[in-house]
Amino acid sequence: MQQPALPPVSSALLAPVRTCVGCGRRDTSSHLVRLVAADDGSVNVDLGGRVPGRGAHLHAAAVCIASAARRGLARSFRRPVRVVPSALSAAVVQAAHDRAAALILHAAASGGVVVDRHQVLDALSDGTLPLVVVAADAPCEVLQGEVAQAVAHGRAVCWGTCALLGALARREPLAMLGIRSKKLGDDLAQACRIADGARTGAEVR
Repeated sequence: MQQPALPPVSSALLAPVRTCVGCGRRDTSSHLVRLVAADDGSVNVDLGGRVPGRGAHLHAAAVCIASAARRGLARSFRRPVRVVPSALSAAVVQAAHDRAAALILHAAASGGVVVDRHQVLDALSDGTLPLVVVAADAPCEVLQGEVAQAVAHGRAVCWGTCALLGALARREPLAMLGIRSKKLGDDLAQACRIADGARTGAEVR
């Protein structure tokens, strides 16, 4: 007798669970930022999870960053750590910015971006693009209507400048571009949420 198919396991259940060194709560690793202590006592942000060494995790939120800088990191690394909350927050924002740029560059190099504005808007309408990136300095008329709704519902993110998006896609300045890959789109959206969380204090989800 054929066995019934098992239901798919949620990716959230498969994700590793870590403890935030700021608030002490356990959470899936995708909701946390990994930090690695350098030999000189400084702290490096490792969003890609590939830097060797003992790691610590925290939410990209102001309260967690402040608590981690004061005592959480030193306790986790079991050694003195030289970092202040403002510097740690800035490092998280910069790391998230660098990761977002690298992801867009990778997508562009593999032909995984849509740069024509009309094609991007059409794809937003029919839901065929996992993510749209809108330049933060795009003209006001761009950030209206369906684009504004897409940003509000997480199908689009505001990041970078028109000049930067164009440079990463090896084009003229772009007000927006689309990401074809769901995996790259998810990773890019998470990097943007991490940067926003570290800047505004909102916990990343």
